[in-house]
Amino acid sequence: MWTTTTFLAVPDEALFIGPPRSQVKGEAHHAETIFPPPPSTFQGAVRTRILMASGVSLDDKAAIQRCVGTSSAMPSGWQLAGPWVAEVQDGTVVPWVPLPACAGSRGGLWSVCGTRPRGDILLDGAAPPELPDAAIVAALSDRRHPHWIDARALFTLLAGGATPLDVGAKPPFADETRVGLQIDDATRGAQRANLYFRRTVRLGRSTGAGGLLGSLEVPDGDSAPTTALTTGWLNMGRRHRPLALQPAPPIAAAWQDVVSGAHLDEIEPADGALFWLVLASPVSLPDERATGTPARPRLPDFSGCRADVVAAVHLPPVVIGGLDLATRRSKPNRAFLMPGTAWGVRITGGGPDERRTALRALHHRCTLGPAEDRPFGFGRTWIARPHMETS
Repeated sequence: MWTTTTFLAVPDEALFIGPPRSQVKGEAHHAETIFPPPPSTFQGAVRTRILMASGVSLDDKAAIQRCVGTSSAMPSGWQLAGPWVAEVQDGTVVPWVPLPACAGSRGGLWSVCGTRPRGDILLDGAAPPELPDAAIVAALSDRRHPHWIDARALFTLLAGGATPLDVGAKPPFADETRVGLQIDDATRGAQRANLYFRRTVRLGRSTGAGGLLGSLEVPDGDSAPTTALTTGWLNMGRRHRPLALQPAPPIAAAWQDVVSGAHLDEIEPADGALFWLVLASPVSLPDERATGTPARPRLPDFSGCRADVVAAVHLPPVVIGGLDLATRRSKPNRAFLMPGTAWGVRITGGGPDERRTALRALHHRCTLGPAEDRPFGFGRTWIARPHMETS
């Protein structure tokens, strides 16, 4: 059995996270935050908070590892989820996520599309034999900054429904550009020609607080003081900006349906049916044999049936690295596919129950990428049903 602590971290300042490269100040220097913060950043803040609450000496590396693990391995049985961008509406937490790339628009409504033979349309040279409907490609004119949708719209799409995507419906965050000057240590005056510009993100809006929703699952009896995640604050990003911690208010019903996979309860998947595997958190696929490729991620084996990747729609990858504070060494920079990326998966063999079980094994689980990354929350996926009219 496990104990799950769900918490909300609310910043009162704009956040700047990464990117993992030298940021030398100068007239032409610009930097853009990675948003949402990647699981690697989030886990570091969470583990540090627990460590501080435990009273473990920062000089005792063995005790630190026993308490919170390392930057490359969580303690046995721990599973972190998040950070999910969220806002509090009328006392309820409503998560927001990037629009799945397998969704297209038709007649003012958005829905998850079916697939067709790729013909002359190619997304990249490694594309599999089938590609999504051309309407999807046209809808992704700004793939680096996709639409964001709330939990209700997400569940509607995952369930195979259609939803209006109001261009005026903005997520609970806004970009802010910060301008700064390099200071001369000797004179304490501004150095000439050393302007720098950072694009940060401020969470929240006038109608309600915005924050990062997360949860930590640990085995029953684990001695770590996970209750520390509901008081005090996390420190994250440039200058360790504080995010006030609180117990998560009640979660929106639509998000609970997403997490539980309620849209999969009543279906009887036909042999050969197509579903979409939507990436909910970043994933790195560095090893073709172990993790697959971006076009064909390696899926787990299932009893009585199989799942084959037949289509792919990618958002641009983002390089994530960082610094291991315990060793003061740089972590390797790796390219990660970002949330919203989607793969068409065809389920064949077995009976409806076995095929439904296979789909559930892929929904709201960390199923992709290196096994050691998954406890941190990397590689989480959702199953989406194509809208009937597009299949």
